[in-house]
Amino acid sequence: MKKSLLGVVVALAIVGGATALLRPIDVDFRIGRGAAPITGNLSVSPSEAQAQTAEEGLESLRSQSRAFVKISKTVLPSVVSIVSEREVRMTGIPGHEGLGGDFFGRFFEMPQRVPQQGSGSGVIVSADGYILTNNHVVAEAERITVTFHDGRALPGKLVGRDPQSDIAVIRVEAKDLTPARIGDSSKLEVGEWVLAVGNPFQLKSTVTAGIVSAVGRSNIGLADYEDFIQTDAAINPGNSGGALVNLDGELVGVNTAIATRNGGNQGVGFAIPINMAHQIMGDLVANGRVVRGYLGVQLQRLTEETAEIFGLERPQGALVGQVTDDSPASRAGMKQGDVIVAIDGVDVKGVDDLRLRVVEKEPGTQVRLTVVRDKQRREITARLAELEPRDDARAKAPGDDDSDRSRDLGMTIEDLTARARRSLDLSESVDGVLVTEVDPLKPAGRAGLQRGDVITKIGSEPVLSVRALKRAVAQAPKGKPVLMLVRRGENEIFLGVRIPE
Repeated sequence: MKKSLLGVVVALAIVGGATALLRPIDVDFRIGRGAAPITGNLSVSPSEAQAQTAEEGLESLRSQSRAFVKISKTVLPSVVSIVSEREVRMTGIPGHEGLGGDFFGRFFEMPQRVPQQGSGSGVIVSADGYILTNNHVVAEAERITVTFHDGRALPGKLVGRDPQSDIAVIRVEAKDLTPARIGDSSKLEVGEWVLAVGNPFQLKSTVTAGIVSAVGRSNIGLADYEDFIQTDAAINPGNSGGALVNLDGELVGVNTAIATRNGGNQGVGFAIPINMAHQIMGDLVANGRVVRGYLGVQLQRLTEETAEIFGLERPQGALVGQVTDDSPASRAGMKQGDVIVAIDGVDVKGVDDLRLRVVEKEPGTQVRLTVVRDKQRREITARLAELEPRDDARAKAPGDDDSDRSRDLGMTIEDLTARARRSLDLSESVDGVLVTEVDPLKPAGRAGLQRGDVITKIGSEPVLSVRALKRAVAQAPKGKPVLMLVRRGENEIFLGVRIPE
């Protein structure tokens, strides 16, 4: 029997080889011995072989096409269009420059409120109305409208946002929504097929396909905490907040940004892994803000030269440039110049890897840090504290009571992100709050504050976050001026801003 099977295999191998060479096949075969052997003939023409190969190829393409269709039908009902609206203060009327001399020039330069609209995408993650999107899609929004795949439009309420990861959560009043199936982004592999679903250029319900071209992308400057999935599936303006799904139709990422030189897709897009986004969403829904672990060190990247100096074989790990006083790191005995090479027994790839792994842990968690000091390895145990939020992520719906007195000053502020630092060419040693908009008719504008200023101190107190600035303004006496230290370009200036009555 074994010899019979061997004969069949040999015959088929001959057929396969002959077909590959596109030559006529005419093979007689004999299986078995004795009085009744099995005999036969195989004959295949080149045209038949080519037709069979072409049909197999077409069927493979049809199968892939059917898979994409099935995934699209599954995911599209879970992806929404988001329109955010607000009013901004503008000066001047286009086309009237210099009209009627100085009098009309001054008249037309009076500030006016004009509507501003932005659009993006979102992903339904619960049947009762919770929707994941990007912070930059809904930040500063005064009104949010969510349009569903079936054409329904509902007002959205901002539940919370996290500028440091660019994740936000909104909610609509509905009970019959179709949530996306949540996948596991840690299982994604480079080369895996993915689909990007969203509303690029306000073209609703758009699906594009590509592969995962990289995972764990960081140090891009899009957010403070970066661990991006990179893909060549077409992502364009308006895709932000949309879904990145795998071939099982599972949500594995939230589309966020593109690397481009012309404003359109050039084959390099980025998505926030769903594991990170889902964890952040849980904090925003439960607490209105993200709770992160805090170690209390300023970190530097290792180079080939510094790695050699500290006795390392390669630049892998994170160099401690400074230890914050009375922090978990200082209490654990960590010192400036230590190199953290592992946390809880797992090697540290670099600064971004360590920062992510620390902030993802709950405050109060005890961590075991392996450090290199004086070219010797040692273990340090630290209990993490809670990282003070750099922005009040709890959102308020339009019309809610708002006791934030900093708004009365007539300025819009935000935390100093990694992207803002790069744009303003600021070093990591500069801390403060970025001024993004100023009303020239209110106290901040009258005092001389400008868009792009960085407020570093109020009085003698450093301002490290929006929350800290709001607290300082709230505690200042009404009707009295406060002294602000402002970084403007390469200079520092003092401005006196009077707190409204």
